[in-house]
Amino acid sequence: MITPRKTLVALVLTLCPLAVSEAALTVLVSANDIETAEASGIKGVTPDQIFTETFNSRPLGNINGYVSSTIGVTYTTAAGGNILANSEYGGYQQGNYLGVDHDSLVTMTLATPAQYFGFYFTAGDKYNEITVMSGATTLISFSTDTLINMLPKGSGNHITAINGSQYLTNDYYGQPNTNLNSAEPYAYLHFIAFGETTFDKLILSQNKASTQIFENDNHSILTTTPSIPDSLVYVAGSPIPEPSSWGLVFGVAGGLLLVRRRC
Repeated sequence: MITPRKTLVALVLTLCPLAVSEAALTVLVSANDIETAEASGIKGVTPDQIFTETFNSRPLGNINGYVSSTIGVTYTTAAGGNILANSEYGGYQQGNYLGVDHDSLVTMTLATPAQYFGFYFTAGDKYNEITVMSGATTLISFSTDTLINMLPKGSGNHITAINGSQYLTNDYYGQPNTNLNSAEPYAYLHFIAFGETTFDKLILSQNKASTQIFENDNHSILTTTPSIPDSLVYVAGSPIPEPSSWGLVFGVAGGLLLVRRRC
């Protein structure tokens, strides 16, 4: 009979985000009546840190050639991209907003590659599209039709957040606090890249089949992946990585050593 020697088992706890080697980008939406990235729980997006373009300091009219020093983005459009004055089609007391006319698009060129883009989708319709690009590569082309289908108008329907909270889809309809334009949804959307994935261009377009306007506001950019608030709801794109992965390295049965590896 062989008597086993007393040995030490190493248990390594890796408190780091999952490494993602391929393009990974997910789309999430905040709870109803949320109008900014900061209110959504995204850290680092606050007015004093100048990460959000509100368009309130920009004159009304065509946005072509506007360089936002706030978020490091140049806005270009051949035609149809305009800064509009606050109305029921924008956010509640959010001031000016960006409107993209039908059969038009606005290109956002980033000065520095980023991993987060958030924006307020107001007076929503299904003909809007957001294309996220890295160089000449399209990472995702997201149609708001996907979101509209998730938010059917009517009592009893709900969507479920990462933490299990449920939001009534009917509560997304109408401008917050005024309930004006109650036939259309208002929601804050998040585009979050993971691992090595970054993007440097965004295209906001309005489908030519529509005569409506793609209203949006409060553009927020972060160069690194933020922590994802568990109050958000998954909409599309890559699966959301776990907040941390636990690497387990075992030796031969015996004693136990706990090792914490820092990122």
